[in-house]
Amino acid sequence: MSSIIKGSAIIAFLGVFSQFLGLVRDRLLASHVGIGINLDSYYTAFRVPDFIYGVVLAFIGAVTILPLISSYVSNKDDHQLSKIYGSIFNFFTLTTIGASVVAFIFMPQIVSFFAYDNVQFIANLSRILLIQVIILSVSNLFSVISQAYKQFLIFALAPIFYNIGIIIGVLYFYKSLGVTGIVYGVVLGALMHLCIQSITIIRSNIRFSFNIDMNIVGQHFKIAWPRSLALGLQQLRLIVITFFASLFGEGALSIFTLATALTGIPVQFIGVSYATASYPVMSEYYENQNHDEFNRVAKKGFNYLFLLGIASSIFFFLFSFLITKLILNASSYDTYRISLMVSILSYSIVTQIVNYYLGRVFFATRHNMVPLISQFLFFTVMICVMAIGYFYKYDYLTLGYAIVSASFSEFLFLTSFYYLKFLFKK
Repeated sequence: MSSIIKGSAIIAFLGVFSQFLGLVRDRLLASHVGIGINLDSYYTAFRVPDFIYGVVLAFIGAVTILPLISSYVSNKDDHQLSKIYGSIFNFFTLTTIGASVVAFIFMPQIVSFFAYDNVQFIANLSRILLIQVIILSVSNLFSVISQAYKQFLIFALAPIFYNIGIIIGVLYFYKSLGVTGIVYGVVLGALMHLCIQSITIIRSNIRFSFNIDMNIVGQHFKIAWPRSLALGLQQLRLIVITFFASLFGEGALSIFTLATALTGIPVQFIGVSYATASYPVMSEYYENQNHDEFNRVAKKGFNYLFLLGIASSIFFFLFSFLITKLILNASSYDTYRISLMVSILSYSIVTQIVNYYLGRVFFATRHNMVPLISQFLFFTVMICVMAIGYFYKYDYLTLGYAIVSASFSEFLFLTSFYYLKFLFKK
C-alpha cells in the first residue's frame, strides 16, 4: 500500500508541474507567435501525426499491455517477458514507422483537406512531426516497463522534459526558424522524453530480438481494439474541428485551442484526478458484487463533481478575461477574442467533468460500449452544430457553441443511462 501511495504522490506532484509547464508553453505561444495564420499552421500540423499516434497509443498503453506482462514481471520470468513485450514492441514500432512513411508521402494531399492557403508549409511541418510520432511511440512502449517495475519517477518526469523541449523551441529556435523552429523543439522534447524512459529499459533484463509472435499480437488486439476506436474517434474529432476552424477564418483554430487549454484546467485537476483515484475503488466494489457500496461511492462522486463543476463553470464565466490575460499574456485584442471563447466553453466545464467521471464508472462496471456510444453522440452533435454555424455564416465562436452542445448531449445520455442502469435497479 505504501508503494501505491508513494507512486501516486510522485505522479500527482510531477503531473501538476507538467501541467504548469503546459500553461507556460501556451503563454509563450500566445505572446511570441500570436493569434494568426502562423499559430493556426502550428496547431494544424499536429492533426495527422496526432491521429496516427492516438490510434497507436491505444495499443501500446500500459492499460492494455500491463495485464499481459505483469505476472512475468512479478515472477521475474525475463525470458517470457522478453518474448511477449518484444513481439508487441516490434510489431507496433514497425506499424508506426509504416503509417508514418505513408503519411509522409501523401501529406500535401491530406492537409489540403483544410481550407488554408499555405498547404505546403503545413505539410512540411507535419512531416517533421512524424518523427515525433515514431519517437513518442517507442518512448511510450518503454514507459510500460517503467510502470511495470514501479519506476514512477521516471514515468512522471518524461512529460516534463517534453514540454521543456517545446518551450526551448519557442524561446530560441523560433527567432531564427519561425514556426518550423517550434516544431523542431517538439522533436527535441520527444527525444528527451525517450531518453528519460530509456533508463528503465537499460536497467531491466529484457532482451530484444526481431521475432514477432502473431498469437501474442492477436491476443493484445482483442484487449485493445475498443480503446483504439475511442482514441481514434477523439483524434478524428480534432481533425473535424480543425477543418471547420479553417473555414471560419484566420486565428479561429488558435483561439479555440488556447481557450480549450484554459477551460481544461479544472477538468484535469478536478474531474480527471478524482475519477482516477475513485476508479479502483468502484471496480473493487462492483467485482465483489457489493452494489450498495458501489452506488454509494458512485453517487457521492457524481454529486461532489457536479457541484465543483458548476462552481468552476461560474468562476471561468465571470472571470474569463482576467484568467486569459493572467495566464496567456496575449495582446489586448487577442485576449478579448480568446476570453469570449473561454466564456462560452465555461458552460461545458461541469458537463466535461461529470462525463469523464461517468465514463470511468461505466468502465468499472465493464459497460465499455457506453462511453464509446457517448463519444459517437458527441461527435455527431458537434458536426451538426458546426455545419449549421457555417451554413448560416456565423463566426469562430460556433466552435465553442458546438462543444457546449455536444458535451451537454453526452451528459444527458450518460446520466440517463447511469440512473436507469444503477440507481433505479432493484
